[in-house]
Amino acid sequence: MLLSFAVYTGLALILSFLGWHISQRENRLIKCGGEELPFYSWEIVISIILFAVVAGARYKTGYDYIDYLSQYIQLRDFGGFSRHDYEVGFVFISKAFAAIKVHEFFYFAFWAALQLGLFYYAFRKNKSLLPWLALLIMLGGYFVGWMNTIRQVVVECAFVALIPMCTSWRKTLLACLISLLFATIHITAIFIAVYLPIMYATSTRELPRKYSLAIFVIFIALGVYPFWFKWIGADLISLFEVLNHKYVHIIERLLDGGFRICSWGPTHIMLVLSQALVLWFYPTVKEDNEDDKILKHYYFLSFWGMCLSNLLINTKNDFLRPVEYLSLCTVVMMAYTMRTLYRKKLYIALSLLCICTFSTIYIAVMKATYMPTDVNVPFLYNILFLR
Repeated sequence: MLLSFAVYTGLALILSFLGWHISQRENRLIKCGGEELPFYSWEIVISIILFAVVAGARYKTGYDYIDYLSQYIQLRDFGGFSRHDYEVGFVFISKAFAAIKVHEFFYFAFWAALQLGLFYYAFRKNKSLLPWLALLIMLGGYFVGWMNTIRQVVVECAFVALIPMCTSWRKTLLACLISLLFATIHITAIFIAVYLPIMYATSTRELPRKYSLAIFVIFIALGVYPFWFKWIGADLISLFEVLNHKYVHIIERLLDGGFRICSWGPTHIMLVLSQALVLWFYPTVKEDNEDDKILKHYYFLSFWGMCLSNLLINTKNDFLRPVEYLSLCTVVMMAYTMRTLYRKKLYIALSLLCICTFSTIYIAVMKATYMPTDVNVPFLYNILFLR
């Protein structure tokens, strides 16, 4: 437990400091008549390297990670995957590492560096968000998720990086084409080509705060027990039967009452409260960032990510996979909100939002220590070389 606390807290503070340092250095340079610092500045390079080292040395981060580890070792030592549904781009990169017998530490460090590199690239012109984003990634529990669903998170971070590109229809369509390249890493990249045009077409039509909160509450209520799923289940089965997709069996189990019930414990309550705070303070955030043309895109995606994740929380993880793209935008909106609350000196609200988000990893580690289950044990930091 102490190792986990030390690693997560230490890396969070270091990454946050590096993000703050590059932001301050850039501000001083601009005030003296200089230009913005490039993305490859030493603070960002060191941040990516540190993140990659900690990620590469981490072991037993979840079911997907263990599968990735065993598959890579099998590829490196015996010449092939036993699993045959990996995308061609992922296979190509994995074979390149395996061909020169690279240790699994460097293999996983590469994917982690790619994740953070793509994510940070989205904010190369908005570097003052980096300190808050670093804290959210490490202390909000997202780091563990990133190390588990490796391929999809690479694509999710690419999605976030493509959003600032969407300043016109032409650039939005170009971003969609670029996103399809990432389908060679994880097939769910096709959702990006759906989300980006919808985002660009509708994000200017913002709902008043009271309506946004009302919709948010309704979706939470409908997600407590998704009885409504039985109304659309038959149509979904027909669709996926045509596609010959595994979702047919998943939907059939749900129609038989195979819902899961997520308890309203401290972590879940704090997550919902932090989401509500983002919605409540959005008008203030918008006023504080009136020249930011990308904010409205992140908010649109974040809003529907929060609504859909609460609506589908008691179905199956498979149905939450497409929503995870939108949920990563919620992390961005939380960073925007924290920065605005700090600038406006709204310290009580800022403290509440920080407590709700930054305590996530500590609660998870304590639960994994004192109430271990297969679900929460991956939150403990285990060192690969000491397994």
